[in-house]
Amino acid sequence: MRDREDEDGVVRAGKPEDDAGRELCSLHLCEAPGSFVAALNHFLRTKRPALEWRWLASTLIGDAGPGDDEAGAAKLQRDPIAQRLATGRQRRSTSSLIRSTLDSWYFGADGSGDLLRRGNVAALRARARAALGRAGLVTADGSVDCSRDPAHQERDVAPLLRAEAVCALGVLARGGALVLKLFTFAAPPTLATLRLLSERFARVVLAKPPTSRQGNSEVYAVCCGFRGLAGEGASEADEEAAWELLLSRLDPPGGQEGGGSGEAEESWSATAWLANVERGARLFARMQTEAMRANCALWERALAVQPGRGAQANAGDRAPCYAGRDAHRSPHPS
Repeated sequence: MRDREDEDGVVRAGKPEDDAGRELCSLHLCEAPGSFVAALNHFLRTKRPALEWRWLASTLIGDAGPGDDEAGAAKLQRDPIAQRLATGRQRRSTSSLIRSTLDSWYFGADGSGDLLRRGNVAALRARARAALGRAGLVTADGSVDCSRDPAHQERDVAPLLRAEAVCALGVLARGGALVLKLFTFAAPPTLATLRLLSERFARVVLAKPPTSRQGNSEVYAVCCGFRGLAGEGASEADEEAAWELLLSRLDPPGGQEGGGSGEAEESWSATAWLANVERGARLFARMQTEAMRANCALWERALAVQPGRGAQANAGDRAPCYAGRDAHRSPHPS
């Protein structure tokens, strides 16, 4: 949050009665079906009604249509939400949200919303800077459908995580915050992105929200206190050059971020930071394993009470059961 007259800094959240003349500018990446926008809108309207809010969102909607080319069709197949948006078979809530707020959405230079295309990252950043200036908050909720190859989820998601992070770092104001969804974080490309965030923010916490299914590996990196890209007191030109360097290291679609794994292995593989991240990874892995075992036990008990449900189980009709709704946090890696 910031004063309208202060375009450089972020005003710390105060009391609601102090919100007059303040505004929050936010950017929401990979936003469909719109949960972050809807939740933030609800919070601000009910808790901070005097605060002016300006926002911009983007999401993957595919190319002009499914099947335009082999790569575009494969991409839509990996992302069911993008497929619904591209073909007009979207959920009613998603469709109505985007249609009713279309002026606040931008889908990149080619209209696809695909952040794995470097040109779209640059175009989205330029549009956000023009519409919002420097943002106080960026959320990034991207993923890909890994249901056919869950063992390689981290590998497949890593390029998107890096692109989201690079886009966010080019938009945030000093003191701003980033909320980035990720999954497991054991491979060098993911660790390189986490390391980048830890160096650019005053504090990074890895959290499992109460509404996240305990049986999956979804966690969020909550990054607070953006320090800038080029150091304390750096000029805008220095910040721009630092961001352009990050952008240039994003590989074309399907590639890994350039230099990520080597940096991870050579520069900080034996640091206390990495040991802290490992503790967090083990914590979330243990939580997920315990939840999956509990789900299996509940299912086995249900089968014992109703033996006939075994046929449904063989047909793949296993409804997941989740015990407990507590939020969990790992030791922060920063």
